Amino acid sequence: MTGYERVRVALAGQRPDRVPVGEFALPPTLAAALLGRGAEQVPEGGPASWRVVEEAVSVLGLDAVGVVAGAGGSGSAGGGLTGPAWPEEVGYWAGRDLFVWAVVDGPWQGLAAAVGWSQALLFLSGRNGPAGPGAVAEAEGLLLLQLDRTLAEVGRALEAGADGVVLGEDVAYAGGLFLPPSVIRERLWPLWHEVVRYCSGARTARGDRPLVCFHSDGSVEDLLLLIREARFDAVHSLEPEEGMDAARLVGVYRGQLGLWGGLSVDLLVRGTPDRLIQEGKRLARAGSAGGLMVGTSSGVVPQGVSAGNLLAAYRAVTARAGEEDLPCP
Repeated sequence: MTGYERVRVALAGQRPDRVPVGEFALPPTLAAALLGRGAEQVPEGGPASWRVVEEAVSVLGLDAVGVVAGAGGSGSAGGGLTGPAWPEEVGYWAGRDLFVWAVVDGPWQGLAAAVGWSQALLFLSGRNGPAGPGAVAEAEGLLLLQLDRTLAEVGRALEAGADGVVLGEDVAYAGGLFLPPSVIRERLWPLWHEVVRYCSGARTARGDRPLVCFHSDGSVEDLLLLIREARFDAVHSLEPEEGMDAARLVGVYRGQLGLWGGLSVDLLVRGTPDRLIQEGKRLARAGSAGGLMVGTSSGVVPQGVSAGNLLAAYRAVTARAGEEDLPCP
């Protein structure tokens, strides 16, 4: 299987030839470390920078890469261009054996960025809260405006060659959801469903229906049924520290909702290669029958993650029979 095929098969809950691995973004400095180079050897953005990341993607054995879309975005797979030029980076990766995701802010994420998190929370809970009904109407108008922007970015991503879309909607933290599920269902779920519906009627440059993945950090288990009901193909993050254990969840949702993530950033920073190998093998066993793509729970691999630990984990996930004990640098 190619990486592209492996991702589609696994997230559909079918058995891949091995568990796929993928990230939203791999910083060029980390890519250089994986290649045994210093940060000073990383080019200043653009295609030269993306080629460094491409070498590191091959070393890690990634099946999927991402590009962070939007006017203010950076930190994409190639670390590269900001502003309106991000489709050029999508085009750089498009059409390869890899699955290419575009990471797009959803309506909630856009609203929070526009008015601030606290004000956005007041807006959405305003019907029964201090903000009053007028704030609810204002919030609905702002959310619809953000939905239009989200759909425009999705359209640009697909036109540039993306194979799927990650809808970024951070609606949770360690203690649970920022908003009650009833408010999310009433205010946000219809907008999420509209993004999925838009993608269901679209086709990628390869002629396939684009996949749609929901992203939120934190503990989102109470939302998984709503996410599935909105017909997302997958959900990303699966922070194990917040109870979102990939091995447990894939046993529940395989064939109903694809899962992506599950690799603890804290473990990558503080752990040892031997411990990361153990965790990689555990995740590989969990996803062997399908339903899981392994990746860091952050998606955008943060600075401070050990290149050796990351490589150890991914080699353990992607190893075939007889290769389990490959040495790591």
